[in-house]
Amino acid sequence: MMQFCGINSNIMKQILQIEELFQFLATELKYPKRQRNKRIQGTVKVSFFILEDGSVANIHVVESPNEDFSDEAIRVVKRMPKWKPGIVDQKIEPYEMVLPISFKLQEY
Repeated sequence: MMQFCGINSNIMKQILQIEELFQFLATELKYPKRQRNKRIQGTVKVSFFILEDGSVANIHVVESPNEDFSDEAIRVVKRMPKWKPGIVDQKIEPYEMVLPISFKLQEY
């Protein structure tokens, strides 16, 4: 099972897991057709909590250029594999993440 970085990972492991996160987003993220046709781009900031078991909860949009991007960003975050939980003072603790998800059209 793929797991993304938690706050207790070493730096090299974090880098590799961040690359996995970017690959996951690149594979799963679908550009909303309406926004593609209008050539609209933007970034959605999604907040969520990583729970003690590594699951994602309390997903909400902090900032977004439009509802289509928000809906797609939430859909993808809901599909994420489990993360490694955070460890604070040797105790597993839930923690909040804010993830920017960019919608950018390719230039040809």
